[in-house]
Amino acid sequence: MTDHARLSPSGSKQWMGCPASISFVEGLVSSGQVAADNTSAAAEEGTHAHAALEAAVTDWVHPKDLVGGWYYDRDLTEETAQAIAVAYEHALKFKELGATVYAETQLPAGVLGEDVYGTADIIIIHPQGTIEVVDYKHGRGVAVSVAGNTQLQIYLLLALDHIEEANYDMGGFTTIIQPRCEVNDDIQQLGYTKDQLDEIKADILTAVDAVDLAEPTFGPDAEVCRWCRAKAVCPALTDKASSLATQVFEPVVPEQKLQGSLPQVIAAGPEALTDDQIAIILDHESLIRDWISAVHKYAHDKIVAGGTIPRWKIKNGRKSRSWDLDDEEMITLLRNKKADGKKLGLETVSTRKVISPAQAEKKIKGKVTDRTWKAVSEHIIESLGSPVLAPASDPRPDAVPAAEDVFKAVGQDANPLAFLG
Repeated sequence: MTDHARLSPSGSKQWMGCPASISFVEGLVSSGQVAADNTSAAAEEGTHAHAALEAAVTDWVHPKDLVGGWYYDRDLTEETAQAIAVAYEHALKFKELGATVYAETQLPAGVLGEDVYGTADIIIIHPQGTIEVVDYKHGRGVAVSVAGNTQLQIYLLLALDHIEEANYDMGGFTTIIQPRCEVNDDIQQLGYTKDQLDEIKADILTAVDAVDLAEPTFGPDAEVCRWCRAKAVCPALTDKASSLATQVFEPVVPEQKLQGSLPQVIAAGPEALTDDQIAIILDHESLIRDWISAVHKYAHDKIVAGGTIPRWKIKNGRKSRSWDLDDEEMITLLRNKKADGKKLGLETVSTRKVISPAQAEKKIKGKVTDRTWKAVSEHIIESLGSPVLAPASDPRPDAVPAAEDVFKAVGQDANPLAFLG
């Protein structure tokens, strides 16, 4: 094995899809071109939530009873406690049925090679020996699917190899709990048979070997590149973006070639593009957007660090204003002030907004009687989402029926005025 950083299960989509990214990022880190870590406000918030969840499951104390406690770097709020309670209650349910539950379990390297190891949020060993690996996701923006999730597959294989009570022959389950994201169900589960796990293990081992090749290959792709720290300076991603631009701006048919520079072509609008060019752009929209965003962030960080980018500088953003007191203190202060001889009312100094139906289901349903929920749910209006452009492979039903479905063919002998009677 080469002396590269461990192959983190959380980054498995990246190193399995783009084996060359591991050594490439390490070289950029060692040269100081990218940061050694990839922290963010969202990541810090997630670490805090995981620390509180670990405490709750370790001591079997409901998260609501931990509110106000200090975990990682901040106090636990009611909102975060309510979110992690979904994972806590899931684990508690099976514990009460006789399962063994582990929190924040270290999974050492072994069955997948010396570079693949990690820590699972929750592991549940059911009485019959079936193992379940639970991953808590605190994010609300990007929905994570349990289907084909290599991070969870790796955790499951490592757990089956490490935990004595687990029965590999019985397969296992992977579970993702993401209560703050309204796109997916709070809890998603997927089971694997022994044969399926054997195939997955073989694929992962092949990917691990690919990372250690003398010349590993790059695999630029929207999903693979999303969290890569090197995408702003990645030659493979740059080449792919250039290739896509060539397909759009230099079509195979010479007479279809768009005239003028890129700014001129953009100014001409999408009407100047052929249908094939539009399809190419849409096929790779997220990849192009992510790459442009990464270049923007890279340039920003470089200038902040003292570097320069021709024709670009760092400027102050739009001004914003905020109170230096918390909400309750500010409301009290304002309500003691007078306007036209009368104290300001609560409705003047604060706003209220009813929770959404989705939030109501999470916060109310199951805690009230069926009769009460029925009375509430009668006021929910369900409508189709606004039509959105999506790949033809998207499993959702078409928003607009195809023309041939709307206008059925009329036979030669049919009377087109028959509807008149």
